[in-house]
Amino acid sequence: MGILAGMAHFTTHRDVIDALGGAARVAARYGGQPNSVYAWLAQAAFPAKTYLTMIRRLQRAGHTAPPELWSFAEEIGGAISDLDAAAPVASRAPAEWVA
Repeated sequence: MGILAGMAHFTTHRDVIDALGGAARVAARYGGQPNSVYAWLAQAAFPAKTYLTMIRRLQRAGHTAPPELWSFAEEIGGAISDLDAAAPVASRAPAEWVA
C-alpha cells in the first residue's frame, strides 16, 4: 500500500479486503461466503460485478485501488483495441452524419 496525499492507494487484493472490513464482511456485502473471498484472492481478481460498489466504498473512506484488481481489466484493454481497429469504419459514414 502506498500513501498519496493522505489517501491510501491499495495495490493488493488483501489490502482492499482488509480496508472493506475483512473477508466475512466483504462476503456478506457482495453475496457469498468468506470462502468465496479467499477464492478471489487465489484467482488474483475480484469479480467485475463488484467493482463499482467496492470502489465507491473505498473512495468514501479516502482510498483508491487500480481497476487491474478486478477481472474485467483485460477485457477493457481488449475492447479499447477493438474500438481502435474499427475506427476506419466510422470514416465511411454519410457526409451529413459527420458535421
